Amino acid sequence: MEHYKNFSLEPTVYQNESGLDCIEQFKDIPDYEGLYQVSDLGRVRSLEKPRKKSTNNPNSFVRERIMKASLGKRYLNTALYKDGSSKSFLIHHLLSIAFLNFKPNMGDIIVDHINNIPTDNRLSNLQLITRRHNTVKDVKSKSEAVGLYERNGFFNVTIRVNGISCGLGNFRDKNEAIKKHKEAFDLLESKQDISHLIKKKTNKTKFKGVYASNNRFTSQIRHNGLTRNLGSYITLKEASDAYELASSLKNENKSIEHLLRKRKDRNL
Repeated sequence: MEHYKNFSLEPTVYQNESGLDCIEQFKDIPDYEGLYQVSDLGRVRSLEKPRKKSTNNPNSFVRERIMKASLGKRYLNTALYKDGSSKSFLIHHLLSIAFLNFKPNMGDIIVDHINNIPTDNRLSNLQLITRRHNTVKDVKSKSEAVGLYERNGFFNVTIRVNGISCGLGNFRDKNEAIKKHKEAFDLLESKQDISHLIKKKTNKTKFKGVYASNNRFTSQIRHNGLTRNLGSYITLKEASDAYELASSLKNENKSIEHLLRKRKDRNL
């Protein structure tokens, strides 16, 4: 896997994921044609070229060689020389530029190491994906699904939009929650609007536990670690009375289950 430590000029023979024998392939690095090449195993070689400013022997050449790779904080890099100046490149970028038509700083698209080993620069281990996909592809929440958080039997679904965590709702059924997250994720990946999926926050009134929404008043209370609906009412007093009743029963350690609205009633 650490092919970059092999400084032999002979192409490497290796087995691919299907068990077939393959020979290492080198391709010119764009903008450095005739100077440098990179292989599908992530090795960079400097091609033979005339030695500059050689007064003793005008026919002297710099020999072809495999470039050494330096390890930065996470990724391997190397320096390429052209027109008297040098520039440092990440090797997985060089490989993606040559083989995958990748262009650095091409917006939302980045080069991802599929197995999450940042020094494994084999072509078969690299893919071009969006930053959003890269962020979530291996992240698992406590519910073992991206964007889902389980608490007291409910699955809360969130997704980040422009750096802000947006709620997509609470669900009893895990599969329903996963489906909702995937719907939002796919829309964002295709650069479409998901505002219709985001649960809007209601406006809090001066009465505790009562919120104004769509010309009605919703009464809510914290129960077993979750915010639960007590109903939607036409008047502010009805909503406030519902909260006061539930709060009083809670303080007396009495059940309020008969006051809680089921999920099918949430839009009443």
